[in-house]
Amino acid sequence: MRFKFSSLSALLFASLTLAFSQICFASNDIGVGVSVSDDNGAHWTNYTTAQGLASNRVNAVFAQGPSIYAATWGGLSVSNDNGAHWTNYTTAQGLANNFVAAVYAQGPSIYAATFRGLSVSNDNGAHWTTYTTAQGLGGNDVRAVYARGRSIYVGTFSSSVPYVQGTGLSVSNDNGATWTTYTTAKGLADDCVKGIYAQGRNIYAATDKGLSVSNDDGAHWITAQGLVSDYGINAVFAQGRSIYAATNGGLAVSDDNGTNWNHYTFKDHDQTFGTYAQGSVIYATAADRDTTKFDRKSSLWISRDNGAHWVSYTISDKVGDIKGGYAQQNSIYLAVDGCDSSH
Repeated sequence: MRFKFSSLSALLFASLTLAFSQICFASNDIGVGVSVSDDNGAHWTNYTTAQGLASNRVNAVFAQGPSIYAATWGGLSVSNDNGAHWTNYTTAQGLANNFVAAVYAQGPSIYAATFRGLSVSNDNGAHWTTYTTAQGLGGNDVRAVYARGRSIYVGTFSSSVPYVQGTGLSVSNDNGATWTTYTTAKGLADDCVKGIYAQGRNIYAATDKGLSVSNDDGAHWITAQGLVSDYGINAVFAQGRSIYAATNGGLAVSDDNGTNWNHYTFKDHDQTFGTYAQGSVIYATAADRDTTKFDRKSSLWISRDNGAHWVSYTISDKVGDIKGGYAQQNSIYLAVDGCDSSH
């Protein structure tokens, strides 16, 4: 099955930006920073540096309860009261680096993927511990992170000039005390790991050359077959028997543990960067493949009926890239890169 919008009449456009400030404003436009909707996309609140964000260039966003976590070019921004107030964490507070590529949290534990290692706080940001190759990571440039219970999963790179090379998937099952790194030598499709998810004994790794899946905690790996694009898997999520893969050729969804796949491409947005799902609701962030970064069109696509129909929310003024998002219940959170290094 291949699904593609051909009529603009099927689209609902809106702009999203998250900015935490003392004075919040709601709009139907996406802007730079962080954008949040608490009513399934009907209205959006935008947060930028004016409201306390560390930077308008946001790489990723996560939320749990009233807490919002934004991975930015200037540090990690955290709000514990739905955006009313923000605290920024940088190297001055113990982060390994101020460029935060990804973030995850569970309970009081926060995991920040930085260019100089994985920074972890187990007390809501009061203290930080950094993990690098010295502690067993495959590389010091961490681009992806996920955690559950005592297990931590990170996608690492080596940033040695002139090339950035993937160094695999590093996993700790004892809260960071010891690490095991998986590479192509151990069955991964590629050493460039851009996204990670795990449930039960299953681990899913989005790599540059396919979706790697282990059904036995990493002992054995297979490369999923039949995706819309076997190269360039940018993100992955799973719930139950369903797997969602954001690829350079669109969104691939399997409802039978990867045996069969449904493929979705989105009008004018053939590259999918992020995906998430809650029950029958599927979220995908997508962008043009052929435009330059400063002129890229990007959007959030939502299906509320397992992919049968889709609604699009876009940045109408092309001020930045939607890099990723997250959702919990009726709330949607978007990370928007403002493409302005001065902020």
